[in-house]
Amino acid sequence: MGADAPSPVEMAQTDDEAASDEPDMTIAEVTGEIPQDVRERLQKDPYARVVLALREHFGPGYPFYRPFIYRFWSLYDLVHRGQLPEWVVPKEDGTMGLHPALLLAASDVKLTKKGKLPANRFRGRVRQIIAEELVKAESANETDPKEGASE
Repeated sequence: MGADAPSPVEMAQTDDEAASDEPDMTIAEVTGEIPQDVRERLQKDPYARVVLALREHFGPGYPFYRPFIYRFWSLYDLVHRGQLPEWVVPKEDGTMGLHPALLLAASDVKLTKKGKLPANRFRGRVRQIIAEELVKAESANETDPKEGASE
């Protein structure tokens, strides 16, 4: 997350009461409205905005919030540290294009005990997904009679 943004745990707490009996509740898991001052702080941080978007799309209490956000932040960390240059393309507008295999691999590679994607295992899985997709595409081209016809 950005340097000025509170952690997901801090974001879930309000000044006058704890958001939950569980001390590690996150903003996406908290029921009820997010206080306006917290929402404004979250909007300033691009990574925290993902938390808000997830909450707005699925609603508070979404059970897969933590696995999603851990995988999202871990993938972002690998991209940000330049660990995946062959699958990340910087664009002129400052954004990045990501190979779809990155998202597929991020969804199924086992995280470390610290909630990170292990870089070498992750890269291996990306390569495996790309190879599998190439085989599927070649098979589809061989079985498609339109591909062989030329005018």
